[in-house]
Parts: sequence; C-alpha cells; structure tokens
Amino acid sequence: MSRRIDRRRFLRTGVGLAGVTLLSACSAGPAGQGGAQKAPGKPAAALNDKGWPTDVPKLSMGFIPLEDQVQQKNNYKPLIDHVSSRIGVPVEMAITTSYAALVEAQRARQVVVGYHGALSFLFAEQQFGAIPIMVDSQDGANPAKYNSLLLAGRESPVKTMADVRGKDFAFVDPASTSGNLFPRVMLLQEGIDPEKDIKGRYAGNHQNAILAIAKGQVPCGASNNLSTDSAVSRGVISPDELVVLKVSDDIPNGPFTVHPELDPRAIQKIQEVFGEFRDLAALKAMELAGPMVPVDPSKYNFVREAAKVINLQFDEKGLPKPVGA
Repeated sequence: MSRRIDRRRFLRTGVGLAGVTLLSACSAGPAGQGGAQKAPGKPAAALNDKGWPTDVPKLSMGFIPLEDQVQQKNNYKPLIDHVSSRIGVPVEMAITTSYAALVEAQRARQVVVGYHGALSFLFAEQQFGAIPIMVDSQDGANPAKYNSLLLAGRESPVKTMADVRGKDFAFVDPASTSGNLFPRVMLLQEGIDPEKDIKGRYAGNHQNAILAIAKGQVPCGASNNLSTDSAVSRGVISPDELVVLKVSDDIPNGPFTVHPELDPRAIQKIQEVFGEFRDLAALKAMELAGPMVPVDPSKYNFVREAAKVINLQFDEKGLPKPVGA
C-alpha cells in the first residue's frame, strides 16, 4: 500500500491553482450562527407536541447514491424511523440518481435535509447557500475521516501507478470527493493527467465502481476505504479481489445539510434528533463512523483547496463537468 499524501506537500502542489474561485468559504453557518433566517414579517408557525414547526408537515431527506438503492434505503431506515418518531411527522427518503441531482433537488426545496459528500456539499453551498448542520464523528467534536483509494483488480495488468497510464479508469461521479476529486489529485501527483493520460468513465456510485474494478470490467479506478470495506463485509466482493495502488490523505466525511430558508427551530430540532441517534450498527451500515455532531463549513476548507489544485471546471449550473468535457 502506498504511503499517504503529505498534506503540506499537497497544498503546495502547483497544478492548476488558477480558476476555481467558486468554492470560497460561504458565510452561512449552522442555526444560531447567522445561517437560516425566517422570512421578514412572516409569523413563526406553531410547534407540535414534539417541538417541530407545524408548517413543515413532512420531512424529506435525500442521500447521494452509494450503492444499490434498495440496500441503501434499508441501511438508512433506522435513522429515518428515529427522526420521524422524534419530530412527529412522516419522513420521506430519496436516494438520488447522481450527486448533482441531490444538489438540484435540495435547491428546489424538494429535499429538506441532504446528505452530501464533502465536494457535493461545496456545490450545494455555492448554489443556494446550503448549511452543514451535522456530521458523523469519532472524537465527539470533529468530522470523522476517510480515504480515497486508487484501485486495480487482482487479475488486472495494472500492478503499480506507472501501469495506470493509457488504461480505462472508473471514476464514481463528477461530484464525488473520493471517487473523482482526490483520485484526480493523486493521478496528477504521479504525473498522470486525468484528462489526457487515461480513459475515464463514471460508474455512477461507489459499489458500481468497486464491482467494475474487482470483476475486471475496467483495469483500475477509484473508490474509498468505507465503501470497499462495506462491499467486503456484505460479501459483494472478496478482500483479495482488489489491489490498493495509492491512498489519499484523510478527507473529512460529508455533512448533513439544510436549505438556508428552513425555519431555524426546525434546524435546531434536526440537530438535536440526529445527535440522539446512537445505533452503532445502523451508523456503520450507513458508512458513518460514529454518532453525529454539529459541523462548521470551515471543516471543508481542505476540500476547497483540492478543487483548486486540479482546476476543477464547472458547467453553467455551477456543477462539475464530466471527464473530458
């Protein structure tokens, strides 16, 4: 296994530093820190007996696609049931077809609470001022960490990073932190231009990418340690089917977010209810490292810097362009 990327060396990398000014830190913060505000002149709605605003008769929660939708919904059901019982209204769950689809759904207020990766959170912040409110934590204060992995299949001709050049390569999604952003950083650090030196494609979610690599559909690609561990534990692949070529520096786990116009009392209640969820088995199934704690946007500055390093390009909606666009 390759050594981890040195953070100081990473931030000094002179590749593509120009161009990405869209991901500067947003001033929005969690409830009570100048984030969500009630519309001027509109009286506050009454609260139900659980302390939830009565003008929010149901809560919609959206999640980025990580694996098979049926499996992912089963994994999140304990959290959904817990939230519904604690706020006294139905909670609807949606697994979007892409990371960008969740950004759009939340911007359009079709989703109230969105679970993003670190990178897609930054796009949501940029698009409509999404506020990060909770993140899983191992120390009770800071976001838990995970790592992006560059991978090859056991039978692949790719044995080292030098072999990646010229090969088909499975990314996950244009807005995936560990499946697109940091893989590009690691490729550049090895002198491999992800736009010119490989044949990139998107698998759609982490499970698809892992399966494509493990089963020899592509010789190499990217995912992360949480998704590969989950695939092994569920018997989707065996541990010896993948070879780790390179490991990224630690990445902060993505946050649960809300639209900035949501009633601050609802935000506070969501934070309270999420913080009470302590089902460790369910958290692990959701690829969360531990109970959830409040989170500040500044925790994702390292990811903002990574987007600058690879000179990430955007379309007219402010979302990342696909490989080769």
